[in-house]
Amino acid sequence: MRILFATADRDLNASYRDILEQDLGQTVTAFDGTQVLDLLFRETFDLVILDRNLPRIENAELIEQVRRKGIPLFVLTDEPASVRMLTQEPLPSVFLAHPFTPQQLETLVSDLRRCAESREKPVFAGLPVDLSGFCFESGPGLTLGEIRLLTDYLRGREIGKEDGVLIAALNGKLARAGADQTFRYTGQKGFQLVANHG
Repeated sequence: MRILFATADRDLNASYRDILEQDLGQTVTAFDGTQVLDLLFRETFDLVILDRNLPRIENAELIEQVRRKGIPLFVLTDEPASVRMLTQEPLPSVFLAHPFTPQQLETLVSDLRRCAESREKPVFAGLPVDLSGFCFESGPGLTLGEIRLLTDYLRGREIGKEDGVLIAALNGKLARAGADQTFRYTGQKGFQLVANHG
């Protein structure tokens, strides 16, 4: 696996490069958005991990360029993902709060590969979900966390208050995609998918 890892902090780049190369594969580092774009056009990568605040190019443009190439993208943050982050477009595959452990990253990469290789097209709230494309077929993008939540819900796992941020983001995306159902908290049964009332 070839990984492009980019933060503006050279010490952090060196540390994570060593960790990633030991556990996942060859890692190339960059320090700003222009270096990232240059590397993307010259080389091939299986995964891109970017700091959310790289200098010299807007984050949205970098995400768009990586997504256009079809490369899974993890965006590093200093905070847990918020509803605002989860509803932005273009959307990365994963928001990853750092510091993270190599085991966390390996689990995410494994889950990402399963989704990317999936031919399954589950239907959720009347909307087909493209697991390999990380989106509802009718439009809004989904993160790996949202896809995990949707598939867990379809498999009967109870969705509790700890998933509230993902639920809020999903409800917005369901509305934009024209779904006639949204998640509502029902007490003992946690969040359930219920019909919208006009």
